[in-house]
Amino acid sequence: MSEASNSVKYSTSEDVDFVIVGSGSAGGIIAKELSTAGYSVVVLEQGPHLKAADFTHDEWGVKYNFDLEWDWRKGHPQTVEEQKMKKPS
Repeated sequence: MSEASNSVKYSTSEDVDFVIVGSGSAGGIIAKELSTAGYSVVVLEQGPHLKAADFTHDEWGVKYNFDLEWDWRKGHPQTVEEQKMKKPS
C-alpha cells in the first residue's frame, strides 16, 4: 500500500499539536479527524511497515487461525522491552 499523498513528515525537533500512540481502530480515526480539523498530528506505530500483501480478507483465518503476518504467536515481540531483550548485545 503506498503512502498517502497528503501525508506530512515532521523532523524530530518540530512541535506538533498531537501525538497518537497506535493507529488501531480508535487511533486511526482520531488522527484523521484531528488532521482534517487542521491540527498537526503524528501517529506512532510499533512493528514493521506492512504492505497490502501482508493483509488478508479472511476474517475466520485471522480470528481463529491467527493468520496475521505480525503476531506474538509467531515470535514477534509486542513491547519495546521485549525487543530490547531479543537484541544481541
